Amino acid sequence: MRGSHGPIPADPGGRVRRLLRRAQQLVDAPGAAVWYGARRVLAFTLMIRDGIPADGIEPYLHSRAWLTEAARLPDVAPEPRATDLVTTTLTSGAIVLRDGRIHATANHAPVAAGR
Repeated sequence: MRGSHGPIPADPGGRVRRLLRRAQQLVDAPGAAVWYGARRVLAFTLMIRDGIPADGIEPYLHSRAWLTEAARLPDVAPEPRATDLVTTTLTSGAIVLRDGRIHATANHAPVAAGR
């Protein structure tokens, strides 16, 4: 049997304990929580847009209010934060350069244009 995000866990109690530990880590380290959120926003943006041209990804990020806000907590300028965001997510494999565009690697269904 499957839930909405994969199979139903064999050990729900263990899963909940791990999720609670992860949530506490994010509470204890707000900068890490903000960085986690920025990575998620970037991935979802790439899914919705079916990628962004590689030469346009950083200018796109520089114009986003959420990136400017994400740069405030560690007190870093948005431009180096954008570079770091792209570099770390490429290195981690969360995004990939394909055919001159940056794409999210997570399994997803493309969003129809105009929706």
